[in-house]
Amino acid sequence: MSNKLIMGQYREGGRDGTFSLSRDAQVQTFAVIGVRGSGKTVCATVMAEEMCKQGLLWTAFDPISVWWGLRAKKDGTPGGFPVLVFGGNHGDIPIQKTDGRRIAEVIAHENVFTVIDVKRESKTFWHTFMTDLSLGLMDQEPDTPRHIFVEEAPEFVPQKPQSDLSKRTKDAVERLVRLGRNQGYGCTLIGQRSATINKDVLSQCENLFALRTIGSHDYKAFVAWLESAGLEKDQIKVQLKDLAKLPDGTGHFWSPHFAGEFSKVAIRYRETFHPGETRKVGVAAKSVTLAPLKEVVARVQKRLSKTVALVPGPKALQGEGGDGSLRKVPSLKGLRHQIYRDGSLTSLIDSVEEAPPKIHPETLEELERLRRENASLKADIRRSTTAIREITAKLEGVRKSLSPQYKALHSLFSEIGKTDGQVDPAAWEEWLKKAGGRGCRRILEVMLEKQTLRAIQLATLSGISYRTLKNYRGWLKSNGLVQIEGEGEDATFTLIPLA
Repeated sequence: MSNKLIMGQYREGGRDGTFSLSRDAQVQTFAVIGVRGSGKTVCATVMAEEMCKQGLLWTAFDPISVWWGLRAKKDGTPGGFPVLVFGGNHGDIPIQKTDGRRIAEVIAHENVFTVIDVKRESKTFWHTFMTDLSLGLMDQEPDTPRHIFVEEAPEFVPQKPQSDLSKRTKDAVERLVRLGRNQGYGCTLIGQRSATINKDVLSQCENLFALRTIGSHDYKAFVAWLESAGLEKDQIKVQLKDLAKLPDGTGHFWSPHFAGEFSKVAIRYRETFHPGETRKVGVAAKSVTLAPLKEVVARVQKRLSKTVALVPGPKALQGEGGDGSLRKVPSLKGLRHQIYRDGSLTSLIDSVEEAPPKIHPETLEELERLRRENASLKADIRRSTTAIREITAKLEGVRKSLSPQYKALHSLFSEIGKTDGQVDPAAWEEWLKKAGGRGCRRILEVMLEKQTLRAIQLATLSGISYRTLKNYRGWLKSNGLVQIEGEGEDATFTLIPLA
């Protein structure tokens, strides 16, 4: 058996024969980019198949539910690779949104290939789980190296995070990609568009599979990547000339340091079941049977059960004597409900008699650790509260020192631009809606109140810069809303009454 990862065949470029990667690919960073249907997921799953053959452990975070197919043969019968599936319709073990760190411990210390299928879950679930998983992996010291595949990478390392949760996820995954190799993790990011992947994260991927790509922004992202790899402009043009016309499964492999090559390659077909091939109009879904992994599932469930933190505090569990006994627990059923309210694990208490003799020492140690952590958090809150009070006092001092200037400016602007006529704001409601943006709307609102102002006065009262005002004057004038006389900051803006 070859000790290489056999990925496919070379195409053009003066090279012929088998295209393969060395076993060290397990701890390398890759990006697999291509439009929908170009073969990017096939490329990644072929790499995973080859890692299975070599006994190189990996985990796939799968929001599109195609990786579970590695557990079955190409025709859907049992006999693929021994892949443990968390979550999804084909999962061996169900998961909850907060299970990321517990699964990270399993990944780091169990010798098993794993898929985390989250297609049925919300994007909030995806981000929360992926954040905890990435941070949890970095907290662990894995027994042997692991490779992490991340489908839909732009969702987790976006160029422009849209929320605090999205930013936390991006930071966590970026840390895994950037520093993971120090702890034995490699990583592959899989996505449709390179332009939507955070550039700092993409730059950490030292190896790139570029399949069919169409967008101009994605083209520019590839150019930037190749320039950082040391290619000259003429070489880059040659590498990218056919990027938009590449057939399915064919792409450019750029690896300046790990493999030391820039080659055009055709990725081989999957040897395992590919769910995506049956998701076509007029093609009936295949019946798929996964081979059982009873021993693996039992072992993993046992490990997961040991990582559960009990909800009740130490006193509630120890009884009056504090010796660890459960003599005074009023409702064992209620206690079980608090610990396993998500129903995802087999209860540790189901097998205990009504009066269990003692709490396990490891449980008491965990409770003590949580109590110390709680005390530390309270101390942090007290320090933060003190700091906030100090900052508030400083801000109050600044407010008082600026009060004379504020009053002078307020007096100045409260008197300027007033006219004897009255404007009915209701009559202007439609134009206020059309103004749309906050800056333009504020300009109209100020004009409705003052009716005549110099440009610099209008900008100041509207809370915008003079430069921003210049961007809106054309719209105001072309729509016949204001009359503008003069130029520059002294130009006079006069509201035109509605007909």
